[in-house]
Amino acid sequence: MSPGNTGKIQLGDRTYHYQLPSAMWQLEQMDEFLENRSVEGAKRLLNTMLENTITKPAGLTVDSFKLPDDETVVIGGLEFRLHHPGVPWQVWAAAEYVGPNGQLRRATFLKGCVERGVITGASPDQLRSLADINALIRAVNEFLDKAELWQLYYHLFFRQP
Repeated sequence: MSPGNTGKIQLGDRTYHYQLPSAMWQLEQMDEFLENRSVEGAKRLLNTMLENTITKPAGLTVDSFKLPDDETVVIGGLEFRLHHPGVPWQVWAAAEYVGPNGQLRRATFLKGCVERGVITGASPDQLRSLADINALIRAVNEFLDKAELWQLYYHLFFRQP
């Protein structure tokens, strides 16, 4: 592997040493997930990524990572409670709720978040403006993105070196 394929990532107080497999290997893993898209498939993808990429600390799995604590946000005068359902769901949702044009299908995403328990308390149906809907989507995405495993996955496979 070339030197650009190894390195370390600092997230919070943890350091992860990595060695990236070939881009073709990465594509094959992602293609396999997309062909059999499910939350369980996303968990397999993440565990495979951890096993074949992270060299130190060794032996990490999806279950090695803590999720962010629940949060409450107020939008449009309504209180929404946010709960992280796990990074496998987040990986699945990132594929499931994006349309062919690459844009988030906002209504479907919000309905999925309510069904999965990501959003409780007030309902997105109670909001009366698109600006408030967009603010809720932004708050949900920012909350989900706090998960350390998501940050690691994103950094390894989607950021430019």
